[in-house]
Amino acid sequence: MQSSKASFILALLITLLAGCGGGGSSSGESASDTTVEGSSQQGYTLYARLDSTTTYLMDNDGNPVHSWASDYRPGNAIYLLEDGSLLHTGDLDNSRFDAGGAGGIVQTIDWHGNVTWEYTYSSATHLQHHDVEMLPNGNLLMIAWQYKSEAQALQAGRDPAFLSEGALWPDSIIEVEPNGSDSGTIVWQWHIWDHLIQDYDASRSNYGVVAEHPELIDLNFAINSSADWTHINAVDYNAELDQILLTVHNFSEIWVIDHSTTTAEAAGHSGGASGKGGDLLYRWGNPQAYDAGTADEQMLFVPHDGEWIEAGYPGAGNIIIFNNGGGRSEGNYSSIDEITPPLEADNRYTLASGAAYGPSGLTWGYTADIPTDFYARNISGQQRLSNGNTLICDGPSAHFFEVTESGETVWQYADTGSVFRVERYLAGYSGFDGTVLDDETSNQAPTADAGGPYSGDPGTLIALDGSASSDTDGTIVSYAWDLDNDGLYDDASGYTADFPANESGIFTIGLLVTDDSGATGNDNATVTVHTDSESASVSGYPIVDTGQQLFFNNSSEISTPASHETFYGQDAQFNGNQPSYTLSDDGLTVYDNVTGLTWTRSGDLNADNDIDSDDKLTFSEAQSYPDSLNDINYGGYSDWRLPTIKELYSLMDFNGTDPMSDDTSNLTPFIDTDYFGFAYGDTAAGERVIDAQYWSDNAYVDYVFGNQSAAFGLNLADGRIKGYPTAGPVVKSNFALFVRGNTAYGVNDFNDNGDATVTDRATNLMWAQDDSGVGMLWADALAW
Repeated sequence: MQSSKASFILALLITLLAGCGGGGSSSGESASDTTVEGSSQQGYTLYARLDSTTTYLMDNDGNPVHSWASDYRPGNAIYLLEDGSLLHTGDLDNSRFDAGGAGGIVQTIDWHGNVTWEYTYSSATHLQHHDVEMLPNGNLLMIAWQYKSEAQALQAGRDPAFLSEGALWPDSIIEVEPNGSDSGTIVWQWHIWDHLIQDYDASRSNYGVVAEHPELIDLNFAINSSADWTHINAVDYNAELDQILLTVHNFSEIWVIDHSTTTAEAAGHSGGASGKGGDLLYRWGNPQAYDAGTADEQMLFVPHDGEWIEAGYPGAGNIIIFNNGGGRSEGNYSSIDEITPPLEADNRYTLASGAAYGPSGLTWGYTADIPTDFYARNISGQQRLSNGNTLICDGPSAHFFEVTESGETVWQYADTGSVFRVERYLAGYSGFDGTVLDDETSNQAPTADAGGPYSGDPGTLIALDGSASSDTDGTIVSYAWDLDNDGLYDDASGYTADFPANESGIFTIGLLVTDDSGATGNDNATVTVHTDSESASVSGYPIVDTGQQLFFNNSSEISTPASHETFYGQDAQFNGNQPSYTLSDDGLTVYDNVTGLTWTRSGDLNADNDIDSDDKLTFSEAQSYPDSLNDINYGGYSDWRLPTIKELYSLMDFNGTDPMSDDTSNLTPFIDTDYFGFAYGDTAAGERVIDAQYWSDNAYVDYVFGNQSAAFGLNLADGRIKGYPTAGPVVKSNFALFVRGNTAYGVNDFNDNGDATVTDRATNLMWAQDDSGVGMLWADALAW
C-alpha cells in the first residue's frame, strides 16, 4: 500500500491543537487549518457537520463560498446536484430506529436556500438512513431499515441469541420518483428479507447450506445481537451496468445487485439483465460471511463509502472503499482500498465453485506511514478526483485531506465535530452555472459568526452578538436573526439581538448575513437557559471541597493538629463546598449541585454493564464521542462535550487510596462511587490496576515518550494528573466521562489588588502574588 508523508502527521497535530483555541473558520463555528502544497485538484468541497443544520461549500483555501440551512441535522449524506440544489438528508429522531445514521427525510434545497422538494420515509415500520443516490432519470435511491418483529425473525430462521433487542431491522433499497413539492412514489424496491439463507434451524424458513449460496445473505452472520443487523451505509449506481453497489458495515463487505429488474423480479431469484433477480451478483471483503473463507482472508473491516470510480477518471470502473479497519488482527487502522472487480464481458462476476470472490489483493491503497496513526472508527469516506488524487474524509475527526497516487498529502482541512463524508466539485460543474461561482473572479460569500454559546437565567434577555461576522472582499450590508429556529430569519435585524429566555432549555438560534453583492452566509449558535435550580445554586466557578477528612505528618496518619502544632493548616481543617450530587430519574446522568455541571454517570460506553478495556477510547475518539450522545439527545441533552481538566478534577474525592498491589478489595477510588461508575484496570486484559485514567480535552504543554503529543488526563485509581500520548507510535486509550452545562466553569477572573495579592473573583480565593522564592518541606510550607 502507499503511505502518507510525515509532514501530514505534523500538520494534523498542529490542526488538532489549533482546534482547542478560538480561531476563525469557514463555518464560523469551528477551527480550521488548510494547506495547499502544489498538485491539489482545484474545486469546491461540500461538507456538513453531523451536529449542525448548516452545509458548507468552501474553496481550496478554506474560504467559505456558500452555505445552506436546513431544519434538520444530516441523516447523513449531502450532495450538490447538477442544477445547483443541495440534496440533503435529515434526521427526524425516529424513536423506533435509534441507531447511527438515522434519517427519515430527504430534501432538495435550491441555491438560494428554498426547499423545493422533500420526501419523508419514517414510521414505526421503516426509516431512510445514511445515504441516497440521484439517478440519471431524476429518481432517488434510498437505503431504509424495515422493522421485523421477534416472531418474524425467528420464523425466518434467526438464532434467538442474536435477538437481544427483540426485533430485527433488515435493510432495503427503495427508488423514489419525486412528485410535486412534498411527495414521491416508490417505483422500485429491493429487500434483504427476500434473499436470506440460514443453517440454524431446519424447521424454519430459508434453511439451506450457506456455503452453496453466495448469492444469498446468511441471516445468522452477525457481529452483535443488535436489531441493526447489516447497517448498510452507502449506495452507489453504475448507469453503464445498471447495477447498484452497497457498503455493508456489519458484514465487512460490499455487495452488488441488479437494478434492471422489476420490483417483482427483485424479490425473487431470476429476471433482469443478470438473470438472477434480486440475488447478490457480487460480494467482496469478508468470505466468512458466506462460508467461503477464514479470518485470514478478510480484507474489509467495518467499511464505509464503497463507490465506483467515475468514467474518465484514473481507475475508472474500479471500486474504491474507506476501510475503517476496526478489528484487524494487527491492530486498528484505516485504509483506502481500490480493487478491480472480476467483471466479465456479459457484466457478470467471475466466481470459481467453492471459492470466494476476487480479487485477492488491491489495485491501489493508502495508509499512514505508521498505519495505526490513521484510524477512523466510524463514518468517513473517499472520492477519486479527476487528476488521479484521492480526497479522504476522516469523519470522526472532521479532517479532510487529499493524497496523490504516491501517497503524498497535497491539501488538508480540519473542522470540529464529526462529518459523514465530503465531496469535491470542479469549478466547471454545472451546479455552479448562473451562481456567483460561475466566474473565477466572483465575489466571495461573507462569513457569518453568531457568537456563543450563550447562557442565561429564565426571565431575562440574553444578548447575542454577530459582530465577528466578516467579508474578505466586500461589506456586510444586513444581519438577520432566526430566534425561534423555524428556518426564517425574520425575528431581529442588526449585528446584535436579544434572545427572550422565556423557559428553561437549550435552544438553537441562527444568523444570516448578506454582503453588498448579494452573497449570503449563515451560522448557528446554542443558547442555554438555566433551570431555576441551576440559576439559584450555581454562579461563577465554585471550588468543590476535596472531601479530605484525615490528617497526616510526613509519614503517617495523625490526630487533628492544634493551631500551635506542626502540620496545622492542612486540607482536612478547612471545609469548603462539600461534594453534592443528584442522580437523574433515568439513571443516566449525575448533576453536580456545586458546580452546575451535568455528567454522564459511567464510562461503560458499550453498555454491557461492565467497565473494562473495551470501553476505552483514543484521544481523537474521545473528542468525537460526544457527537454520538448529542445525536441521540442522551439524558435529554444535546450539548455534551469532553471535559476540561479543571472540570474533570472537580470530581476528585481525596479520600481515595493509592493502589500498592493488584488486590483492590480494600481500596477506595478517587471518585464518589455512590453516584459514578468506576472500575480499576482490566488485569484480565493485561492492564495494571492503576489503569483507570480518564481523558480531558486539554492539550499537554510538553511531549511524552520523547516527542509524542499528549493531552491531560486524570487517574481516578491513584489520584494523579498526567499527560497521555494522543498520537505517535504509542497511542493511549483511556476511559471518558462527558459533561454539559456551566460553560463558565474553570474560567478565572483575576484582579491585582495592588498589595502583593491577587483575588480570583470567579472562585473568591485570594492568592499571594509571589511564591516563597525558595523550596521548602511540607511542614514548613504549612507554617509559612
